[in-house]
Amino acid sequence: MSARDDEPSSVIPLPLPPPTSRSQRATLKRPPLGRPPGALTVAEMTERISRDVGRAATSEIERRHGELRLELAADVRGATGLAIAAIAMNALAIVACLALSRVLPARLLAVGLAALTPVFASLVLGAARLGMRRRAAALSR
Repeated sequence: MSARDDEPSSVIPLPLPPPTSRSQRATLKRPPLGRPPGALTVAEMTERISRDVGRAATSEIERRHGELRLELAADVRGATGLAIAAIAMNALAIVACLALSRVLPARLLAVGLAALTPVFASLVLGAARLGMRRRAAALSR
């Protein structure tokens, strides 16, 4: 056993991917004498790992960005539906008050409309919460 065999080596042999283009073939270096073909130095491994992690992070960010766009579109559609429902309920209440204005005094109708508005709001918020629960259950699967 020689003194050289006892020293830890900073070179780890890893297979290199085959070059695919002429420029890649030109940039590949021949390993120095004493290093097996395909072995990388610590600097080369660090560079390769940094490049691979950068690519993976970029692709993950792009994937998540697309998912967030879809979620935002679904939220906008849901909010639009709830707003239309709230407006329709208030319009229905106003039409009912106008129809009853010949029979009941105006003050009583105004109080009734003011009392119905929070009821309609709670119905719309309840529908929103139910939709959010269903969506959260679907996402957790």
